[in-house]
Amino acid sequence: MTEERSRQTLVIEVSSGISCAYHRKGLEKLPIDRIGPPGLCREIYYCLYPLSFSYVYGGRPAGASCVISCPKDRAVSFMVRRKAPPLERKIRNAIKSVIRRVKLLPQEIFDADIIPNQAYRCCAQDARFPFNIDGKLHYLCPAAFCSLFPHIFSDIAGSGSLTAKKSVACPDHRVNLQCVVTRPGEPGTPLPCGCYDFSTIEIRIQDLKTKGEVRLPIQQVLGSIAFPCFTAFQVLFPYYKTLKDGGSLGFYSDDTKSAVVQCPNIENKIEFLIRRRSDGALSYTVINAKGECPRGYKPHQEFVIVENKNISGYMLYIIYLYAVNLLSDKAITSCRITDPFGDGTVVYEIVKVRP
Repeated sequence: MTEERSRQTLVIEVSSGISCAYHRKGLEKLPIDRIGPPGLCREIYYCLYPLSFSYVYGGRPAGASCVISCPKDRAVSFMVRRKAPPLERKIRNAIKSVIRRVKLLPQEIFDADIIPNQAYRCCAQDARFPFNIDGKLHYLCPAAFCSLFPHIFSDIAGSGSLTAKKSVACPDHRVNLQCVVTRPGEPGTPLPCGCYDFSTIEIRIQDLKTKGEVRLPIQQVLGSIAFPCFTAFQVLFPYYKTLKDGGSLGFYSDDTKSAVVQCPNIENKIEFLIRRRSDGALSYTVINAKGECPRGYKPHQEFVIVENKNISGYMLYIIYLYAVNLLSDKAITSCRITDPFGDGTVVYEIVKVRP
């Protein structure tokens, strides 16, 4: 199956119980090429999402802008640049400031542009891609994209096949938007995504300068950072990074240093409160669970997040995309990428090993 054929036949059915800033109540159908900005590589968009999100909510990932390269092709690089919001946004934030005395509302403090380098612009439709926070650009909301994309990456790339309908929930637990990926007229009940067993996946970190190598089973890494579930880490990471970068949130919380987020599996519907504590540490708490979590999460559990000394949280977020692809596609056994912020001398190989 080619990528072009996948784009023509796959459809996203987006349904929501209530309206949100991006999608109306009820059901709408989007072609697969409307999951993100037209002309922008989906892998790069996925990698840039946590940085853009952090900038918008007042975080400072790397000054006022940062440049990263594509994990698979270092010749392709992009800059994420923070910029002052338009007058309309400033007025809206002023109104929110008044309302916040009664009800806490998150404020979009900045805008963010995704700007490709000159070498890439010849194959892109635009010289820049505004990070969509207003729902006016007619494609899937960025948060829903972030949760959805890893689970359909193999299908879009054409290296795998859509063996069943797939269902993924947006991180917003109140709107409860669901994305079902299907082919037109395909019968069957959607398969909830997210509860994966990564025990057969290993990360091999190779330093090309020293010729050294570190091998890390993913389950071991997850245990070291206080995450029983890799999917929980992936969906929480943009909020974690924003808080770590000094940003402010306040999504469904009475504290600007916290947010409530749900996992993508709608059957279990595990809800987490992530927060920056008074001692500066970041933690997350399970506040609700609709069903029995396969990874053992139970209500009222709290976990203090710890950084792994061998691999950054940002690299783990990126690796999640390729790890899910390895589980989805029996034809491939490994994938090599580099750190988008690095100089290319450290290579990360995600490998499928025998159990």
